[in-house]
Amino acid sequence: MKRVVVLLSFLALFLFIVTQPRAGADKVVMHKTDDPEVLKTISIARSRWPEFVSAFNNKQGDKFEVKVPFRDKESGQLELMWILVKQINGSTIRGSLDNDPVSVKNIKAGDPVTAKQADIEDWTYVDKANKQRGLFLAPILNKRASKTQK
Repeated sequence: MKRVVVLLSFLALFLFIVTQPRAGADKVVMHKTDDPEVLKTISIARSRWPEFVSAFNNKQGDKFEVKVPFRDKESGQLELMWILVKQINGSTIRGSLDNDPVSVKNIKAGDPVTAKQADIEDWTYVDKANKQRGLFLAPILNKRASKTQK
């Protein structure tokens, strides 16, 4: 019981739920909205956005995805989820939700969604050599998740 209380207390400190790209079940990792390391990493992903756009427009890979926040209409809770990109038109990204939401109840995996470039927090795709590109936040969040599970 004490472990549950400690775990719930820990989770209460965090405001975002971050889901990793799908590979079987979605993995959920929490992080603070003002975390300097996360903010720096988001800045790097955004500064390298032209690489993603170029690869997408030139069909230099597969499974192009962007991670953006979605807000639950009832609770106001934010959850970062992946969009499988179908179209980029200027600063507008259109695609389908590629996660099963945990806390956002007004959308589901497969739903058509739209995002703005300014909201992107991460991006990824698999290049022609089958190498995953982008995915800037995953190493940080996975490292932290493994520490909290010990």
